[in-house]
Amino acid sequence: MIVAAGEKTADSAKLVVIMDYGAGNVGSLVGALHRLNYRVRVSADATDFGGADAVILPGVGAMPSAIKSIRNQGLDNVIAQLLTDGSVPVIGICLGMQLMFEHSEEGDVAGLSMLGGVVRRLSNVSCHVGWSNCYVPLGNGDQTEAAVYFNHSYFVQPDPSILKSVANVEGHGYIPAIVQSGNFVGMQFHPEKSQYTGAALLRHFIEASRRESYA
Repeated sequence: MIVAAGEKTADSAKLVVIMDYGAGNVGSLVGALHRLNYRVRVSADATDFGGADAVILPGVGAMPSAIKSIRNQGLDNVIAQLLTDGSVPVIGICLGMQLMFEHSEEGDVAGLSMLGGVVRRLSNVSCHVGWSNCYVPLGNGDQTEAAVYFNHSYFVQPDPSILKSVANVEGHGYIPAIVQSGNFVGMQFHPEKSQYTGAALLRHFIEASRRESYA
């Protein structure tokens, strides 16, 4: 377990636990969550997740190594329990969203199969890096179009029932941007790098309850 420096925020602040499976955007996530005045813990210890008010699956890295790390540490069982219990938000970012699906073309590996759908390579060899517009929730049942920051080479083709928002990306067409199933919400983009909109989304999803729509 790594206790992030800001965990000594007021005891009343919600605790967000970032799952530690070797993803590369943990530092920027910790900073974004501290700026929102959350307590933050980075951990691969299954006992740490029971006390979380929200859990984040981070996402910069490769699917094969991430899946291997998650399974070797028994974190797949932790994720399954969090989804079964349904009492706290679970947020997947980029790779953290993709690993929830059935199969990925990245490394031709099986995913965690907790959501229906597959992960595909973008239609050309380039990555999608930069700002694209998609519709994001406002927290009152409405949505607004806003620019968010993407950095990825693969995208999800999810079961249509869980698709909440798409981004129209030049050269790639429409890319799923947000998916939601129960207490899990996934974002293909990086809210921690999406300035005000990203901060608002993190707060929106962390503050959501199982009785509310996450997206």
